[in-house]
Amino acid sequence: KLLLPKKKTPKPAANVPALPSRGYDRKAKPKLKSFLSGAAKMAKLKEAEENRDKGTKAMERGVFKRPDPIAAGSFYLRAADAYGLCGESRLERLHRVAAADCQMGSGTYASAAREYMKAAKLSKESDEALDRKRKEGNKLLLDAAKAWTETGEFGKAASAAMEAALAWLWEDETTFMNRKALTAIEEAVERHVPDVLNEYKRFRQTGVSSYIDPANPREEPTPDTMMMAREAIVKTPYAHEPLQDATHLLVRYGEYESALYCCGAASAILEHDGVATLTLGRNFCEETIITLALGDPILAE
Repeated sequence: KLLLPKKKTPKPAANVPALPSRGYDRKAKPKLKSFLSGAAKMAKLKEAEENRDKGTKAMERGVFKRPDPIAAGSFYLRAADAYGLCGESRLERLHRVAAADCQMGSGTYASAAREYMKAAKLSKESDEALDRKRKEGNKLLLDAAKAWTETGEFGKAASAAMEAALAWLWEDETTFMNRKALTAIEEAVERHVPDVLNEYKRFRQTGVSSYIDPANPREEPTPDTMMMAREAIVKTPYAHEPLQDATHLLVRYGEYESALYCCGAASAILEHDGVATLTLGRNFCEETIITLALGDPILAE
């Protein structure tokens, strides 16, 4: 008789929970930071204080001496980096703002914009009062937008203005969008696309367009105004993405009119090149869905 090997019965699979899908996780996980400690920290703090004093001295005015914002900005930036290595986020933020102010005075606007945005990120991560964080973050990001405008980077300026508007919603867990945030978001939308080029400009809920006469808002724009608006529209790649993110946020808060206004601006950017794309088609679908949510099937059609 042939002895056949016995078949091994498979062991039951362990109840291992399935990993959650990360496709819809929009929150970036915080990175672990390591800071100096002990003697190394004390030495780095001393170095930071020396650079701070040098920066302050460089900005002094005397009989035979003028303020030197270039040197001061460099010293303040070194102090900020040193404070950051020591985990002193508040001092790092203050010195990055000081460095950015000096860089604005010396005409290095791109570097100033980057430092303002770094300072805004530090403000968001700080433990200060929420209202103060929002106010400071909004101001710093608007300063960054101003600096990007000086360099001619209008796409980055508009994106920074949108981030400044969203700063009013930091750590917001309510279902109602405050008026200050809504006003700032709609102003940032027009920095991307002037209202005269937005098909859904009538759905704007706050403010008045810079391209419309407040005394006669229903008057048709002149050819010169239209030419200025076409020049002002943001033409950089992926400029529509901040508008699409803002549209989704407005829908989540139930601000459908402003969401349609924002979505129309994104469509105007995508249509500007005269090329039909899949992204443009999806944006038109979003417009249709939002108009149906507003209860206007005729406009949706």
